[in-house]
Amino acid sequence: MVLRTILWILIGSSVMFCQAHKPVSLTTYPPAIGYVSDYSGLLEDAASAELNSLLSGYADSASTQIFIAILDSLENDQSLNEAAVRIFEEWKPGTIELNNGVLFLILPRLRVMRLEIGYGLEKVLTDKRCGFILDSLVTPRFSEKDFHGGILAAVQQIKTHLDKEWQPVKQEE
Repeated sequence: MVLRTILWILIGSSVMFCQAHKPVSLTTYPPAIGYVSDYSGLLEDAASAELNSLLSGYADSASTQIFIAILDSLENDQSLNEAAVRIFEEWKPGTIELNNGVLFLILPRLRVMRLEIGYGLEKVLTDKRCGFILDSLVTPRFSEKDFHGGILAAVQQIKTHLDKEWQPVKQEE
């Protein structure tokens, strides 16, 4: 009887130990390879280089970083929103103090895209403004297969809003 009780205690504690140490998520996305990470081959090299140069210059002058992620698919049946948050957290655009990064996630095969905005920029780049940028500026160009033009239009509109309205405010932790 004592032996059986000890055996059940050992089995129960080993099961609890295994559950406590299992990984939270196996979902990983490829690393950022610059300001434009085109893992889908959507852009020509010259277009990608132009965007990288533009975004690098903007980051140097304004401290805000805009990353563009172009992927073929999402991992493990994640939603677009979940993937955007995950990639934003992994790539960490912007600065930690100001939380002033932007991620433009594009999945051309799935025909979906999303702008993920750091908390420090949410008063300027509201959901409504981001929706306007995607619906009115990007989608029409993408429909005409002008992917570079659509991305460039989004970047320019984001920069315009930030240059006019954004004032850095250190985020409280």
